[in-house]
Amino acid sequence: MRSVGTQQARRQRGSAAVTLVAVLAGIMFGLAAAWHDPASGGDAKALALEDQVATALRTADYLEREALLLGALEELSPETLPAIRAGYEREHEFTIECDLAPFIAGWSRFDPGAASAYVKTWEKLERRSWGMRQIAYAMGLAARHDEVVSLLGELTQGRVADPARAFYVEGRTRAGDLAGANAYLLELPEGNGRNRVVESLLRAQLIEGGVPQALSWFETILPALDKQQKRDFAGLTARWTATADPEQASAWFEARPDEDYWMIVPTAVGEQWTEVDPESAIAWVMRVTKPGQRGRFAVARLIKRFAGTHPDRAERFLDGQKAQPRIQEAIPEIIVGLQDVDPPQALGWAQQLEDEALRDEALTTVLKRWATSEPESAASWLTETELSDADRTKLEAALAEVAS
Repeated sequence: MRSVGTQQARRQRGSAAVTLVAVLAGIMFGLAAAWHDPASGGDAKALALEDQVATALRTADYLEREALLLGALEELSPETLPAIRAGYEREHEFTIECDLAPFIAGWSRFDPGAASAYVKTWEKLERRSWGMRQIAYAMGLAARHDEVVSLLGELTQGRVADPARAFYVEGRTRAGDLAGANAYLLELPEGNGRNRVVESLLRAQLIEGGVPQALSWFETILPALDKQQKRDFAGLTARWTATADPEQASAWFEARPDEDYWMIVPTAVGEQWTEVDPESAIAWVMRVTKPGQRGRFAVARLIKRFAGTHPDRAERFLDGQKAQPRIQEAIPEIIVGLQDVDPPQALGWAQQLEDEALRDEALTTVLKRWATSEPESAASWLTETELSDADRTKLEAALAEVAS
């Protein structure tokens, strides 16, 4: 009997196990049917996509976050859009711009108007600007030019419209339509927006073929430019190429004829060159520019930048160079730029002037301006600074004049 009872118990447990397996199989089959059955409205799939996006946005690990998001966005279509958008909106406090970029770009491929309208509802200007850039870039890649130009024309805020135009042109260039991008650029009015587009084109050329390709782009478009465009585009080309390789950019300048619009280039190249080799940059600018207003301005800008980033090194350099006529010519420009923001430094530069009349005039002018707003600081400088008796007497008289 004990043996029979044991066999019955085993049969009951086996039956229960079979029943449980059948129930689980039924549940899985039902879920699968709900996922694939059109009659179910795709609710399970929609919920799964929404949950995947929401889970991704809450994931701290960046790589896991991106993998989950991109996995969900592979399913992006007009049918799945509401679910994916719901996932983003559910966890909007965790969402950053780079999370939104592939979503907005993917959406704009099949309905750019709706994507644009959605982006315009975002409260933060920076985020709206980011969203419009993704739309413009995607449409440039997809050659949907009439649509994107229409959308960009509706944007009234420069902080949104200008970057979007630049991204559109970059997308169009990356798609192989450089001629179309150039044509679009030439239709834009002068201003920051057009400059952003030029920079976008230069960046694309630098990425693809380095400095030679960026310079070649300028040479190609040059015949179509008016005088103002030549000046603006030459300066931007010089700045961007000098950031990558100042020696190539400087050689490019020296190989060109001496035209009026071309004279902006030394300053643009020199400013970028100063970041890596200020002594060489200043020496080059003094060599390739002529004495006079433009040359004085260019040398002064470089020296001010050098002194601002490497003051001790700049002081050592200038100790050996300050007697040079081009340096002396630039010092008054430096003083004018500093007198209201850093009077002690401006007075220090005034002391470097070798022409006695110019030095007296500069010291007096700067000290009097300083004493007008900060009389105690100006008086302390005069007390603490080593000066000749003649200079001290003149400057004391200047302070007394301000005080009376």
